[in-house]
Amino acid sequence: MSRHEPWLHRPTLAERLASVPPGSPILRALRNRPELLAGLESGYQDLLRHSGAARAEALAIAAFTAHLHGEEAVSTHLHVLLQAADSELALLIAEEAENAALPGPYGTWPPGPLSAEDLDGPAWRADPPLRLRLGGRLSAALEHAHLVTLHPRDITPAADEALERADWLPAETLDLNRLIAWIGALSPVVSGLRAYAHARHLQRTGTTAQDRPAGFAYG
Repeated sequence: MSRHEPWLHRPTLAERLASVPPGSPILRALRNRPELLAGLESGYQDLLRHSGAARAEALAIAAFTAHLHGEEAVSTHLHVLLQAADSELALLIAEEAENAALPGPYGTWPPGPLSAEDLDGPAWRADPPLRLRLGGRLSAALEHAHLVTLHPRDITPAADEALERADWLPAETLDLNRLIAWIGALSPVVSGLRAYAHARHLQRTGTTAQDRPAGFAYG
């Protein structure tokens, strides 16, 4: 038995959110990447270690960032956790995340072959009324999350300077970037697993995407 086996038989957040049946070949393949699963689960446990106001803040950032990635299972799960911590903040974050979620990613590459992929797009900013409701610290964190997620090519030292002005300490900024990166890693894994589960469902039932009722989702 490998040192990873006992841990791997406890379903991780990624596996639970993907709703892939136990024993599926793709889950067996994923469990051959224990470092990936362990890293994703560790990020989740780090998030849950927060308490009080810090927990609500971290969950707000996580839920907002997850919505930008467009993986409904992840964003819904985090929204439920945020709602339990601060229902008023959860409602506000859900509204603003909907406004901030755009196709992306946007940005400009240095002149060269990749310039053909340059794409202009708006950077989300908390307007003054919203900033009053969220506070400068959380507003700056959400703006940073939007920049990192949808404008990764446009990140400059000014991004950290904006956080510093909003009273984010260097160690806290590092943790913030880790949280945003965790959502960026978790979302595509869950999306991929859900897509696999859906494809297998269609295969077993003999249906096609065109046969699905409107609004149908498998998960």
